[in-house]
Amino acid sequence: MTPTTGPTDETPCTALDPQYIAPSVGAIFEYRGSTYRCNAWLRAAAPPPAAKGWSEVIDALLFEAAFERDGVRFRYCLREEATHVAGSGVCGCLADISSIRVTGRVDWPDAALKEAEATAIRLGRSGRIIG
Repeated sequence: MTPTTGPTDETPCTALDPQYIAPSVGAIFEYRGSTYRCNAWLRAAAPPPAAKGWSEVIDALLFEAAFERDGVRFRYCLREEATHVAGSGVCGCLADISSIRVTGRVDWPDAALKEAEATAIRLGRSGRIIG
């Protein structure tokens, strides 16, 4: 079976494709029989360009050491770019958006939800590879 990972950095997704509309931070979703809270948005990470200097060598080493699932490494991204979400519950998850079912929203004060969303946006803008 070939894993479905959605778009990579070379093939952006758009909000027009309903398969890739990520839930908001704080959304509660079901995935593989468990319940999670959406913390951040993710997508497949492209390998760094060929190393020309020490900075690129370090980027390549970090990419090779990054978490990998089904041959794919992931990075944080903005909501409109996401193909996957990071969730927390009893344990954490990295879930394909097309495999989840949103069932509600956490009962948090508005200030806490705004702070959690701001954190997810900062991570998304960073584009950091998932450890």
